[in-house]
Amino acid sequence: MVDEHIDDDALEIPPDQFSHDSIIANEGDTIKIHFYNLEPVESQEHHTFTINDPSYKIHEDINAGESTVIEFKATESGIFDYVCTYHQPTMRGQLVVLNMNYY
Repeated sequence: MVDEHIDDDALEIPPDQFSHDSIIANEGDTIKIHFYNLEPVESQEHHTFTINDPSYKIHEDINAGESTVIEFKATESGIFDYVCTYHQPTMRGQLVVLNMNYY
């Protein structure tokens, strides 16, 4: 259950947007995302964190008022879009994985 004392207005998190529109990591890093659905429980509104690229096949769907931790290893460098499948086009961002051998 999400802490109902979290004030998304005070945190300046606009509705139906991710709080971060980019995640930057180095190849080989472990990425840990704390994913919260701040919608009121009574709204029953779902959100997803979804990457549809074969390198990172991730789809987490959470109900209003729930949270989860998404953890994975950055195994492939490149730029990968992440979206909420329910709230396009506003809920989207990019995972940028840097190839440290390139530099």
